[in-house]
Amino acid sequence: RPFFLESADFFSTPLTAVHTRTLADPRWGLKLSGREGIHTIGVFSAEDEITNYLFPGQESSNSTSVNTRSQGSAVRYKADISHSSNMGVLLTDRRGHDYQNQLAAIDGDFKFTQTDRITFQVLGSRTRYPEFISSEYEQPSSTFKGKAFRAHYSHNTRDYELYGRHREIDHNLRADLGFISQTGVKYTELGGRYKWRREPGHWYNWLSVQASYDYLRDQHNNLLHKAWTGG
Repeated sequence: RPFFLESADFFSTPLTAVHTRTLADPRWGLKLSGREGIHTIGVFSAEDEITNYLFPGQESSNSTSVNTRSQGSAVRYKADISHSSNMGVLLTDRRGHDYQNQLAAIDGDFKFTQTDRITFQVLGSRTRYPEFISSEYEQPSSTFKGKAFRAHYSHNTRDYELYGRHREIDHNLRADLGFISQTGVKYTELGGRYKWRREPGHWYNWLSVQASYDYLRDQHNNLLHKAWTGG
């Protein structure tokens, strides 16, 4: 695994579109990564003796491994916009006999004040499964496309934090070189935390109380789950 673990953070994005453990038994691999000024780039390609498939759903997922070769490749580029903000793009491709999955994504991380930050990611995929996979695992029998979106906002001061996050993942989104195990859902979470700090020598240095509300819906806005939490 050292081949994949080295510089793994180069391929990290808010939704896990690259997860190198999907490459189960690589025959060979090539990788290039580096930083130059404001630019960060990572590229790898590997041929795998085994093809792992993940079939995500709303509340559960299915998977299988097939003893057929496939080749997986990823290109990641990120540019610093300022000292604490950046934009990036990601392209992945995995293909084998009568099979292909391509994914493209754009993401950003912007800290526009000392206390306010927003991150986002937009993804789109195109997939075609072998006929026996489509038949056995009830997947589309022709090429299909999917999309996803994620955003997170936080306002963080010395005394308190407020945040909100939202993601929507289309039922047909596939990240076969990554690990996205739930699709066909919309998730929203709102929360906050208040913090009490004391100087060294006080009987406590840090106390906090937090609360959040989250709810999960399907693509037709039918409620699947909601909850209040605190602590």
